[in-house]
Amino acid sequence: MTHTFWLVVLGFVVATNPFHRRPALPLNDRPRQNAHAQVAIGAALTIGVLGVLAALGPTVLEALNISVPNGRIAAGLIVIASALVQLFRAPGWDRVYDTAQPDSAPAPQGSTAALTPIFFPVLLRPELAILALVGGADVGWGPVAAAVLIAMALLVGWVVLARIGHWTTRFERSFDRLACIGLVLLGIDQIVDGILAV
Repeated sequence: MTHTFWLVVLGFVVATNPFHRRPALPLNDRPRQNAHAQVAIGAALTIGVLGVLAALGPTVLEALNISVPNGRIAAGLIVIASALVQLFRAPGWDRVYDTAQPDSAPAPQGSTAALTPIFFPVLLRPELAILALVGGADVGWGPVAAAVLIAMALLVGWVVLARIGHWTTRFERSFDRLACIGLVLLGIDQIVDGILAV
């Protein structure tokens, strides 16, 4: 992973991709303030888990006998795969609760919704987990934790500010694709860095 703090931040922001995540969140079937509070709780849980993964990164990679360069390569491959899936599937594809369908499972309410589906599977994603794990071993816990905090703050901020409508949908689609392309470039950067460092 690049040793420049703002590039680490940029990496986690594009990996978090608020424009792809917001449509997958259960926001429309509950009071707006309740939905925002649940998203904030889910984001806090995600920050905590990714922070722990970053702190354990050096220990985990050493236990698995994986060097940091090889970890970068693995992270790059996972990041690229995730970006391609997001690029070719519409935002919200991982939404498992569809209130428009009468035979669908009811979306969880209250604190349960903050845990699932908001915390997992919408916010806690494989690409974020592997970036935190390898990043913790590469640049240290502090920069990764700060980058995750910034990325999740931006996501929560977008959820609060966004209003459902034609403009929002077009804006999200455009920037979702840009974030996916950025994520592909991040994955390529990880792979190249790893290969050059071996």
